[in-house]
Parts: sequence; C-alpha cells; structure tokens
Amino acid sequence: METTTGDAVDVEALLVSAYRFNFFEQLFQTNLWSADRSWTRKLSYAMKHFVDWQIDMFRRRSDREGENIVHIMKDGIFKALKHEANQAKTSADNLKNEKDATTLENVAPATAWHEAVTQAMVDLWVIWDHFVNQLEGQALPPRARQVVNVLIIGILFLNQLAGRPGEWTFLTAAYVRETISAFANDVVKSFPLCFLICKKYKNCKKYGNLGKWLAEGTQAALMLYMGLPGKRTPWLLEPALEKAVAKSEKASVVGIASLLHGFQRSVLSEWSSLTPTGVRKHIHTEADDTRMAKKALEFVNEFERHLGSTGKKYYVTRNPKSDARKQQLLFEKFMGVPAEWPSKEEIDKRRRPYEEVIAKTAHAEEDDEEAEDEEGELEDGGEAEVEDLGLKRKRKE
Repeated sequence: METTTGDAVDVEALLVSAYRFNFFEQLFQTNLWSADRSWTRKLSYAMKHFVDWQIDMFRRRSDREGENIVHIMKDGIFKALKHEANQAKTSADNLKNEKDATTLENVAPATAWHEAVTQAMVDLWVIWDHFVNQLEGQALPPRARQVVNVLIIGILFLNQLAGRPGEWTFLTAAYVRETISAFANDVVKSFPLCFLICKKYKNCKKYGNLGKWLAEGTQAALMLYMGLPGKRTPWLLEPALEKAVAKSEKASVVGIASLLHGFQRSVLSEWSSLTPTGVRKHIHTEADDTRMAKKALEFVNEFERHLGSTGKKYYVTRNPKSDARKQQLLFEKFMGVPAEWPSKEEIDKRRRPYEEVIAKTAHAEEDDEEAEDEEGELEDGGEAEVEDLGLKRKRKE
C-alpha cells in the first residue's frame, strides 16, 4: 500500500497497514517494548492519544472502515498494553519503595549534614584563596573545577531544600549574583529571606514560578563559587570538562546527581548516599508524620464553611515568597538550623592544604544523565499537555 505523498507520511494509510500486518502485536511481544520500561509506558500513552486523534479524523470524513480498524487497535492492543504496563509499574514501585525505605533508615543525622557542609565551605574557601590570591587569578584546571562543583552541590542540597536538579541548570550566574547582592544591600529587609525564582522546571506550565530559599551560609558560598576565575559559560553551575561546556549552550550540563554522590562519598561515607530525589524523599517522609499544617488548614476551612479542596484551590495563594518561607520552615523543622559561613577563626582551625582538598574529594562524572524523576507521567493526576507527534491536547490520567 502506498503510504507517502511526496516527502510526507500518509498517517492514515500507515495505521491501517500496521493493523493489517499485525505490526503492533508483534512489536508488543518483543523485549524492546517491555512494559517494565518506563519509556515504553510513556510512548504507549502518546500513541494512544495519537490514535484517538486519528479516530476523530476518520469520523469527520465518515470513513467507517478506517475508524473501525483504529478502534480495534485502541480497544484491543492498547488496552491490553496499558493493563500490563500498570501491573509492571505497580510491581516496580513496590520494589523501589522497599529499597528507598532501607536507604532512608541509614540517612546521616542533621548534625553530620551540618558538619559536612561547614567543612565544604572551608574547603571551597581554600580553593578560592589558592587561585585568586596565591596564583593571582589563574583559571581553575578541570580537576579543581570538578572539586568545587562537588562542594557547591553538597552545600546546595544539604544546607536547604534544593529540590530537583533541573531547577538549577537554567539559573545564570549574573541573576544569582544580582539577587544575593540586592538582598545584602536591602537594609530594611522588606522580605526577611533571600530567594531565587526558577522559571523553568518540571511542571512550570502548571504551577508557575518557583521560589528557592537560600540560607545565609549558602549565599556566601555561591558568591565565592561564582568569583572563581576561568568561567566560560553564563550559567550558575560551571562545567569542568570541555565536552560539557560545549553542550551547555541552552542550560548548564553538570551531573548534579553524580556530584552529590561524590560529596557524600567524601564526607558522609558511613551513611546512605542520597540522590537529589532521595533528599526530597527524606524530607517528604519526615513531613508525612507531621499533621500540624493539615490540621490548621482544616480549622480554617471549618470556620469558613467550605470544603477543604475549595480552600486549597481558591483561597490558599502561593508565590515564590511563600515557597521560600515554607522551605525554610520545613528544613529547620527536620534538619535544624542551616550551616552559617564559617568565621575567620573557624576557617583557620579547619583549613587544609589545597593539595589535600583536591586529593580527598571524590571524583564525579559531571556530564552524566540525571536519574529519572519518579513522579510518573503527571504530577498529582493533574492535566498535562501532549505535544507528541505534533498534537496539543489535554488529558487526565
């Protein structure tokens, strides 16, 4: 059957041919299309929506034969695949939950986090002093740049609620420097917390801008980090390797998960090593045992005489400031007061030779791929735009 017109594919003919030659049935039987694979589930959802759209096209032209064929594909093949995929996902989620529970049982205590972050700040200062003062502004070589990346990622993710790695890769150094400087110069402190605004992140289309609270010690560490010589990209997180710099045209390419793992191997090796998602799970798990915020909202809903869902949807406002405030409260509730930038006396007491800092900081692959976010296709069962195959429709899971 002819399936092309010029350079364009005749999608309807292609679907009918695929059905008549049992293409999809054979594909689903291969290991390539195993329901255990998360990308398979995602692609099957996209194909299902594409088939729904194609059915509409057949219906508009009153093409009953084409419509019936595609309906059979949808109701038979895709329904069976979705059931199989859901079973595989449930099984995988259960195994993952057991593994995570074991990991979180051996998380380092808050005091160990605080100690590790404080030492990282001192080590960061040692490297800054070595290149800025002793070598008079000589650019950092790749190994030194990798070490400072390990240190700053450890500070970012263990000294406040940093969130997802992707929320940091679009931030520019100029914006972060300007924000921290403006907060420092605001004598009145119209808002008591320093925070960044992330405009690009997962779910940004649904939730809007996201505030990122920065603890005072983290602010100082970032300013020192951004002041290191030899910067080649506009991003906050500066890649160490040339191949990563070459890939950083649209966003910073640094393997945050690998860098965080390297930090924990260096200073917290006796405890579980957490990924960025693991850190989030730790805080979520701790917060799940606290019912105070939920109870307070229930009281408000009671005297306002409306449902809890109504109060949350229409009356609880959120903005980057409220994000920052909640992050500070949660972190201090479960992990204690963040580490402050060490004093001169503490730096003198803790400082190690530059060569020792470089040698004792674990290596990390900074251009590796980040671990997949585990929230699935959609967050909280909400709506998401489907842009696969040139379509833009809304769906609900």
